[in-house]
Amino acid sequence: MTTCDEIYQILKNPEKETMKIEFKESEKLRSGEGQRDIGYEIVALANRYGGKLLIGVKKDATLEGRGIFDDKGIDHYKNIIDNICHNTISPIVEYDIEFLQCPDGDIMVVNIPKRKGIPHAYIVSREGPEIKNRIYYIRTSHGKRLVSDRQLEWLFSHQEDPDFTFPFRIVINYYKDSLGIPGPIYQPSCIFNYISFVNSIPKNDIKTLTKNWDTVQSFFIEITPYALLHSFSWLFAHSWLIEIRRHEGKISSGPIPKSVSSRKISVKDLPKPSKDSIIASLSWDFSKIFESAGFLDFCIPSNTELQIQYESKGKKSQLSLKHNDFSFDIVFQFSSMCAGLHFTHPQRAVLMDRKPIEGQEKMHKLYQSIEMDCVFKASFNFPEENVELFNDYYHYANTIKDHLENDWDYDRFIEKLPHHKLYVIDNKLNDILRILEEKL
Repeated sequence: MTTCDEIYQILKNPEKETMKIEFKESEKLRSGEGQRDIGYEIVALANRYGGKLLIGVKKDATLEGRGIFDDKGIDHYKNIIDNICHNTISPIVEYDIEFLQCPDGDIMVVNIPKRKGIPHAYIVSREGPEIKNRIYYIRTSHGKRLVSDRQLEWLFSHQEDPDFTFPFRIVINYYKDSLGIPGPIYQPSCIFNYISFVNSIPKNDIKTLTKNWDTVQSFFIEITPYALLHSFSWLFAHSWLIEIRRHEGKISSGPIPKSVSSRKISVKDLPKPSKDSIIASLSWDFSKIFESAGFLDFCIPSNTELQIQYESKGKKSQLSLKHNDFSFDIVFQFSSMCAGLHFTHPQRAVLMDRKPIEGQEKMHKLYQSIEMDCVFKASFNFPEENVELFNDYYHYANTIKDHLENDWDYDRFIEKLPHHKLYVIDNKLNDILRILEEKL
């Protein structure tokens, strides 16, 4: 429910009308031309994010005054809105309407939801029950705008908003004393992007990092954005517009044969760790680690800025790609740590099969694991001009999502592994073969 305080807050906004807010004077409701204009605005808002149409507000963001709907009564004007939304727009807009009597004037608030399917159109003419002509509008940063053919094609082919959120989970099993990555333990392919970092930790810093779980937690949370960038350097070495192909466990990728404007990112362009971070306090040469790890210059769209942020005292990090047309945020949030291998890992059962107590003690002595709850948030500015370039950015986001889902998401990795009982059986067969070889 909208309040007068919220209305006054909107009116004080320096931007006034925004992507979700439109002002109209009450006179618009009293003429056919004005009602058409209101219909156009409702269509435009519904085809983008939805929003509020505030009737009774002047263009200078002041209220018209009290009693402006008294001549025919508020119900009469509500019926006009209902007729616009149900009889002049297709598909109909399931709006919600509020009437406020604020100290400085009366105001009608028409709450317009974002489209749920195909785009809305204003009906220009009919032949009987059949719609003969219709007009499509969309809300942009410059107000309502007629939809181009390319934009209309995109609206019909993408019924959902291009913005999306993809949650995933990272689990790292590591050696307790060195933070190294144990070779015998199966882990997602993303783990290879950590190896150069953990192997480069100076020996005098190992004791500092492993003195308690908090420092280990901070280390892995802070290094993960750089590990992801390391994987980007291989994935996007030749172009940010690529195709990933996966077949029977094998992966290949290559640039789409198309010229796109790019910015090359080298080691010197990477965001520096913040001065109060754990990884900045270590006595290593951070840039040289990337060079020794085979870091390749990689491509991102032109005019894109890379950012890395740390929050919550080492419990959260974020890698962002910011552009005027899109914003990608990949967040890594600490979830938990445990002694030994992660409790969902099937190889844990092998270590504890014959002698559970001794096996558990050995596992706890050797290994630890850290778990992170992660999310990839992609948001876009709707293509106001270049729809083809927008489709490229949308493809870029889905390429990153594909990479995170198949190469980083621990849950998807575990789903592909055999059941833990098969690991136990396989281990016992190996023991039998070893005994037979010894006897022979």
